[in-house]
Amino acid sequence: MFKLDLALLERLEKFSHLTQQWAGYTCFSLARVCATALFLTSLGLGVLASTELGSYAPLAITMPFGVMCSLLMIHLTHSAERVTADEHLKGRSNPYKLQLQILRYITWPSGFFGAVAILIGALYIRLDWQIAAFFFCAALYKGSMMLFFYFVSSDPLPPGTSKVRAWLESWQNASMAQLQPQ
Repeated sequence: MFKLDLALLERLEKFSHLTQQWAGYTCFSLARVCATALFLTSLGLGVLASTELGSYAPLAITMPFGVMCSLLMIHLTHSAERVTADEHLKGRSNPYKLQLQILRYITWPSGFFGAVAILIGALYIRLDWQIAAFFFCAALYKGSMMLFFYFVSSDPLPPGTSKVRAWLESWQNASMAQLQPQ
């Protein structure tokens, strides 16, 4: 399990480095995207469970809990970003790699296998749009929760200019030079 967790963490860290180099979004920005997906899917699950799916009505109770957790996660990414930046100035790694290791162990199997089981279960149930949307939201919720803990545990690259920003600035400078009277 440890090797699987470490391999997934390394792959997602490389992905976040690539995203930071190209677009300027750090691993904490990606974690906020996952927390926002948690927020939206918990709203979707609650609305679908309470209005469209009578047999899943008890799941509507979990909507406020999911919304509050996702808002807390968005807030925590900002503090985790500050703590990690301070640790990098001291020459240390992201402290959340070890602190969140047990949560990654729990969310990886439940997130991955839960999402797969939910999607497979959706194939065996009559697929009207409400049930399909419910199962899609549930799978997205599980996957976003898993990815959130991995992105918060990743080490960001040092701050720098992204390739897209450098390209846009060079394009802006070239177009401004053409507009200047000679």
